[in-house]
Amino acid sequence: MLHADEQQALADLLRTSRTLYAARVGASGAIEDANDALRLAAGRDLIGEPATVLAAEPQRPALAAHLAAAGPAWSTLTVGCWFGGPGAAEDRAVHVRRDGDAVVLVAEPDSVQRDELIEQVLRLNDDLIDSQRALGRRQREVDRAQAGALEAERRLRRLEAVVLAGFTSQSLDIALDRLLVLARDALGAQRAAVLLVDEPRRTLRVRAALDMDILGEVTPFGTGVSGSIAAAGRGMVFDDIAAAEGLAAEHRRFRGSLAGVPLRLEGEVIGVLHVSTTEVGHFGPQDLRLLEAVGARAALAIGHAQLREREQRIAETLQRSLLPQALPQAPGLSLCARYLPRGAEGGQVGGDFYDAVALPGGRLGLAIGDMAGKGLAAAAAMGQVRAALHAYALEDGAPGSVLDRLDRFVTAMDAMATATLVIVDGEGALAIASAGHPPAVLADAAGAHLLYGEVAPPLGTGVSGRGEQHARLPEDGRLLLYTDGLIERRGEGIDTGLEALRSVVSSAPPGLDALCDRVLAALAPDPGWPDDVALLAVRRSGRTGPPGPAFA
Repeated sequence: MLHADEQQALADLLRTSRTLYAARVGASGAIEDANDALRLAAGRDLIGEPATVLAAEPQRPALAAHLAAAGPAWSTLTVGCWFGGPGAAEDRAVHVRRDGDAVVLVAEPDSVQRDELIEQVLRLNDDLIDSQRALGRRQREVDRAQAGALEAERRLRRLEAVVLAGFTSQSLDIALDRLLVLARDALGAQRAAVLLVDEPRRTLRVRAALDMDILGEVTPFGTGVSGSIAAAGRGMVFDDIAAAEGLAAEHRRFRGSLAGVPLRLEGEVIGVLHVSTTEVGHFGPQDLRLLEAVGARAALAIGHAQLREREQRIAETLQRSLLPQALPQAPGLSLCARYLPRGAEGGQVGGDFYDAVALPGGRLGLAIGDMAGKGLAAAAAMGQVRAALHAYALEDGAPGSVLDRLDRFVTAMDAMATATLVIVDGEGALAIASAGHPPAVLADAAGAHLLYGEVAPPLGTGVSGRGEQHARLPEDGRLLLYTDGLIERRGEGIDTGLEALRSVVSSAPPGLDALCDRVLAALAPDPGWPDDVALLAVRRSGRTGPPGPAFA
């Protein structure tokens, strides 16, 4: 079967040839189209005439059978072509091939005209060869251009990934580890390291290293490879670091080539990034330019991660300072609390809080809540809400009324929070009010129970009239308050988390510390989970009044 370009070349040849007769014969056997050479030889249009008129009278049945038997491949029959007149029939090889419902017919020229046709074919073949060569050259140029564009796109993506590594990482150490992998892969290196400036002593400390056992080592400015790069403030390539003079500690044990650049942020050198390989002379000027581009973006990413790290430390310090430093005690009641920041990777703190206030009559007010938002703003808002709740609880012993007053306070702050407030006395009487917070868990001799009460909206909605739920904490019974970071998981419904918590509390060993430790061991979020967790538990250790049922 002919390819499309070959079919087109043949069609062009048949249309322009003066020696080849060509016709298209329909299913009825009539000529549907004929080239100029055939029409000129016949002296008429031929369209609509039987194709057998091309042959001398005795050979027309043979031509008709030849046409009827035509298949997808060319087949040949020699016939005498005669169009009337005094001349004799001219023997020609008639080639036929089926094309759909029609048949293509081509009659070769006589021996006198064949040489001219051969010249035409040869010229056509030469033209095709020249065209294919030109097409091959253009294709190679396109391939090279595409390869260059793909490499440029890969480099751009690597540079973008460098920035994202710092802007999306939960901590500086995680950001540096990601940056080193990206820098190593971008330069085709085997090792990589980042040194950050220790300003008071004007030294460089290895903060992260890849395939180099140098973490924590210190290099003074102006000394060795990294110190020289930092002091000079420009990138450098060392073809063989073993041959370089005054090697710093981080290179003394390694051989091969190294490329390094200073990390600049707002005009100041904040560190050095270098990559290396065991191959001598591996890096060239183009590699250094790429590393400089990587270093410029790495400096931005590191600066952002350092800023987040500083904010994290400040927020954690603020939040812990705003949480109770000690929990009050009351006759027959003991308390225990725990707080975990957002994930084990040390992400931004959230707005979770807990509080306990000693109330008149040997009662305790227990509160737990979760401010909307994260970071310094949430921590500061949490401190204000906790202080207001503390004051309202001292003035008004009814938990529903206290939360209504707190709702007005949070609304005025243009903030939002969930909270649960519990008033408990030494005889185990519980009064509970909630503002959009998960239910408390009560554990007694029969197991653990979720204290579902009236569903009320969160604080900050301007809604009042929150009701109260009443229950009893039996002797040796325990009540657990918690925030939603303990029970929420991606892809799971809230009921799944609540049931898991109830089951853990039901099987926890006696004692409050043991309860809190067991709950966190079983349900603490995975590293990187974007929410903090607070727990507050109370245990009634002795009966000071008549026993009663666990639920009132």
